[in-house]
Amino acid sequence: MPQTSIHINQRFGRLTVLELASTKKRRVFQWICRCDCGEHVIASSSRLKRSKIPSCGCYTIERTSELHRIHGYTHHPTYQRWKSMMCRCYQVNNPNYPRYGARGIIVCERWHNPQYFIEDMGIPPQGHTLERKDNNGPYSPDNCIWATRLQQGRNTRKCHFITFQEHTWPISVWAEYLGMKVDTLKSRFVRGWSVEKALTTPLRVHV
Repeated sequence: MPQTSIHINQRFGRLTVLELASTKKRRVFQWICRCDCGEHVIASSSRLKRSKIPSCGCYTIERTSELHRIHGYTHHPTYQRWKSMMCRCYQVNNPNYPRYGARGIIVCERWHNPQYFIEDMGIPPQGHTLERKDNNGPYSPDNCIWATRLQQGRNTRKCHFITFQEHTWPISVWAEYLGMKVDTLKSRFVRGWSVEKALTTPLRVHV
């Protein structure tokens, strides 16, 4: 086993270390831990050592749910957005956890308190959802905005960006700008067209 100050069966808050997890990150130890609530979670050495009370996420949610039940935040229109954000980052059994918490996406310490999340983000406009400007970055005041579904789609990790004439836009934006379907533009690249040809060749008009 690699040399580390953490050992099997060691406890950190509500977590008990079970075994070393495989990881692709060099020099970053990840551990499979069992929470007192019965859930399992993968946590880094730094998270285990630095968190005041490490858990699978249940401690934070229990604590803040109770706190804001008392102060009335549970009925605020932004509260459910906060709760969903926390669950996908810290609840291992959440269906979205593999794309968030398991990928290393965290919530900044300030926003572990929903009061500050609500203060910083306000009430979301109708039809808007919470988006991170940097999809590899945390949920934090400087990295989050309320965005429409279309804006979120343009910011996906799988989004294909194209640079032409000093503009770098997602393929969906180029298609919208040129007045054509995304699939039509994609097919041009599949056929081996250059960026210039794909973006400047007009659509055929069928008579």
